[in-house]
Amino acid sequence: MAVVVTLALAAPAVVAAAISQSYRGDQQIAIGALVASKGDSSDQVELADSSNADKLVGAVVGGSDTALNLSNPGDQVQVASNGLTKVIVTDLQGDITSGTQIAPSSIKGVGAKATSATKVIGVAQKAAEYGGQTATVSDSSGKSKQVKIGTAEVLLQIAYYSPPQSNTQVPQFLQQVANSVAGREVTTWRVITSFIILMAAIIVITVLLFSSVHSTLTAIGRNPMAQVKIYRGLLRVVLAAVAIFAVAVGAAFIVLRL
Repeated sequence: MAVVVTLALAAPAVVAAAISQSYRGDQQIAIGALVASKGDSSDQVELADSSNADKLVGAVVGGSDTALNLSNPGDQVQVASNGLTKVIVTDLQGDITSGTQIAPSSIKGVGAKATSATKVIGVAQKAAEYGGQTATVSDSSGKSKQVKIGTAEVLLQIAYYSPPQSNTQVPQFLQQVANSVAGREVTTWRVITSFIILMAAIIVITVLLFSSVHSTLTAIGRNPMAQVKIYRGLLRVVLAAVAIFAVAVGAAFIVLRL
């Protein structure tokens, strides 16, 4: 996923990060940004995203905002890996509320709701706060989407997160198709509703076409001279069937995307 974003947030205040450690960085990193080890280095960091989440080390904090500051001469980035602090987040992967696991997103330095197995930085203690900052992201198909950028109070505790097994009442492949169409996790009732709409349309179309073809063959047998007129009637039925299917697909798409 390509990302076009410029972070210009006011530095989020650290609440109570217990211990921070200093690292070297190749660039100026905003307070609240998520960082990961750079390459195989143990003392150098870079902005974290979903591609280097396995090397996540913590969130950047101010040097005077921690109870214990482990500094090395020449290092300029203070990183906390435990305690309570505010980190930069986005709603790219869903709403962030109290209890949400926060993981690196596709936007460098920005956390998001964890939706798949990954390394997380901690758990949100409150709902995220957004002050009007946005970012534009593009998926693999080139479609752009605008997302919010803000901050969330997070209890830092780096760990591996595995999403709970879904208790959905629909087949897994159907759920995956629905999620792909909607571009997000779709609730069970939406999947079932969309499936019912499509199946109802298919049944109606099948009955309509079967009846029409049967009537056409019977009519031609009785009156071969009226073939042209009869075929025109059949064509109108086929067009009506196509229209019904198009409406059903559109309705199912709307249900999934709402």
